[in-house]
Amino acid sequence: MNIYIDGRALFKNPGGVNVTVVKLIEGLAKQGLSHKIYVVGFKNQKADHTPLKRVEYVWLPFHQKIYSAVFKFIKPISVNRWLPSKPDVVFYPNFIAFPWIKSAPKLALVHDTVHIDIPEVVEDKNLKYLNKFIPWQVKKGVRLAGTSRFVMEQLAKAYSLGIDQIIRIPLGVELSKSKKQAELSKVREKYKIDKNYLLFVGTIQPRKNIKRTVEAYTLLPQQIRDKYQLVLAGAPGWKKEDIMFYIKTRQDSGMNVKVTGFIDQSDLDALYQGAELLVFPSLYEGYGLPILEAMKNSTPVICADNSAQSELAKDAAIFADPDSAKDISEQIVRVVNNPDLRKDLIKVGKTRSMEYSWDKATDMLIKALEEL
Repeated sequence: MNIYIDGRALFKNPGGVNVTVVKLIEGLAKQGLSHKIYVVGFKNQKADHTPLKRVEYVWLPFHQKIYSAVFKFIKPISVNRWLPSKPDVVFYPNFIAFPWIKSAPKLALVHDTVHIDIPEVVEDKNLKYLNKFIPWQVKKGVRLAGTSRFVMEQLAKAYSLGIDQIIRIPLGVELSKSKKQAELSKVREKYKIDKNYLLFVGTIQPRKNIKRTVEAYTLLPQQIRDKYQLVLAGAPGWKKEDIMFYIKTRQDSGMNVKVTGFIDQSDLDALYQGAELLVFPSLYEGYGLPILEAMKNSTPVICADNSAQSELAKDAAIFADPDSAKDISEQIVRVVNNPDLRKDLIKVGKTRSMEYSWDKATDMLIKALEEL
């Protein structure tokens, strides 16, 4: 079977959704041994790609920006004429059936439904794009997949689909090895982390609830703030100006809050392992990969009991009210001051994270593509 894949996310620094796309394409190349895997990119991306084994790259002979403008503002034009073989199935791992490949069954993986549930936190141009093209591709017969039961239910409700019409493909985490103290120290030094720390991981954007997380830190007892700094690990995203201004005002008032910027994927395990706990009271998550990443690295988790977070964490995390800085702060104190609770969270979190792997995710994806 010839499987064609939109590979745009392979050609930029991985983070968030892009990590998922990279892992799934790598998994298809490794586990789909009876299938031919083609990754489709644009000519401007050719110089940036890192070759994967068992993958054939197809470079469309024009710049992505040119095709994107035509796709969005004129009409989606098929790229079949530039493909080396007839597609049997097409996988779009990043929401939208882009670039358009006709005359083959298609599966689009939708990572969240923020554009439906809390559109005010979505980047304006992305909001218009998703609101236009997800309904369009449903009408075109593109099959949708969701990363969680929550996303599946929201998609079904929004687009008048039966829940059985949507495929579930939960994401995975890789097994991690315990890092030596020298490795932990090296990562601390790289990101200028100068003391023990509470950790947040994610893009700096409104739905991550970063302002309230920082406020919760300011409400901690002085002795806890003296012992721990708050590390916000993630690249700047959209609608970030108000968030960054708020962080700066707290820093100027003496709060030990550190913004690291983009974290190299190779440093993440050490960053989690060096943290006292993960503070992740997001307003909304279609999945919440940092929850699993922290658990597999033996880091206790505080998250919100909303969207897909409760589905993912179950009884392996402490839940905090994302609308209350006071409650988030109180839950941090609860974990920091209770070694037995921390030990229990590490144990059940590790067990929970072992239920997920990229191999399992890829197996489910292969099965879904074979049955389209």
